[in-house]
Amino acid sequence: MKRTIHPIILGILIISGLITGCFQRVVMYGTTGVTYRNPLFSPYGDTILVEAKPHLLLFRPDGTLIANLTKGVGSNGDAKWSPDGRWIVFVSTRDGQADIYRIRPDGTELTNLTNTPTEDENYPVYSPDGTMLIFTRSTIKEHKKTRFPDGSYYEWNETVNPHLVVANADGTGQRVFAPYGLQSWWSSDSRWIAYYGRGGIWIQSLDGTQTHKLVDGTLIALTPDGKAIFYRPPRKGTDKNADVRRINVDGTGDRLVLKDYSVDLLRTALDPQRLWNPAGSLLALVVYREIGVRDGGVVIVDRDGNIIRDFREQGSGFDYDPTASWSADGNWVLFRKYFGDPRIGWKGGVYMVNVRTGEERQVIADIVHITKFIP
Repeated sequence: MKRTIHPIILGILIISGLITGCFQRVVMYGTTGVTYRNPLFSPYGDTILVEAKPHLLLFRPDGTLIANLTKGVGSNGDAKWSPDGRWIVFVSTRDGQADIYRIRPDGTELTNLTNTPTEDENYPVYSPDGTMLIFTRSTIKEHKKTRFPDGSYYEWNETVNPHLVVANADGTGQRVFAPYGLQSWWSSDSRWIAYYGRGGIWIQSLDGTQTHKLVDGTLIALTPDGKAIFYRPPRKGTDKNADVRRINVDGTGDRLVLKDYSVDLLRTALDPQRLWNPAGSLLALVVYREIGVRDGGVVIVDRDGNIIRDFREQGSGFDYDPTASWSADGNWVLFRKYFGDPRIGWKGGVYMVNVRTGEERQVIADIVHITKFIP
């Protein structure tokens, strides 16, 4: 059978004893259940869009479920609100390959915007004016499948040649924007795009006539005034931790923002425009440390990279997804954290923190069971 929810393999190996004195029995732990990821406030703040693969769900801010938009057809994710809140774009494998669809928040007018049988599309992002989309398109090289001990499996397409494509919001007028690219961020006037590709961060005008490489690293955010970016420089050697830095788009003013904390936005889908508060003055970073003391949390910085509020939980043991979303009034930030231990159990889900008072609330709790199996 096919597992409806992608499993999260915790990677915890426990040596449980000797069987014959010649070898050890290894017990592995995994999880089954529902995890709620990539929460996004609607532009008006009255609804929260959440991924619970294979579903896309809508909740009220108090955690009440409103609707299941996708009814579990295929795997659905990478969901984004249109700037006016009238549409939701997302990636679905309901037709076999990964295509980009859009749907109304009430579940009507579902449309396949790409429909490319030999290619996968991912990471759709609306332009700030809502008239265009940019996304990644990759050629399908091979379909793969991994089986788990309980007989379930996870399948995916191995792809090559990822490139960025720009299209109208209804899917028409598709054209290649960059020959290689994975992440992208629109300028506030929708006239140029910062993106990650070919080993670094590039700046390019929408018509493609002006382009230059800015710096090596992974793109985190572009300031609303278009004057600077926040980025993660390449990791050094085997060190999994990295830094957060800020640099002006003209290449000047490169400075450190956070040391030894990483923001890896390629790990998950995100809605870039929602990382800034509605006023465009504060950026919400969800950072984590991959080695050493596993901690992290929400850090609020201004356009210059100065830390305004710091909600990191030192030594909490939680893992954090590197996505955040501001409420319409600019008072709350949505994020996801989770913790799993075979001896204790699972704790996690969608949370929000008040950036003024520091109050933290759990909005939606994961429904997860830690299971044991012997390979």
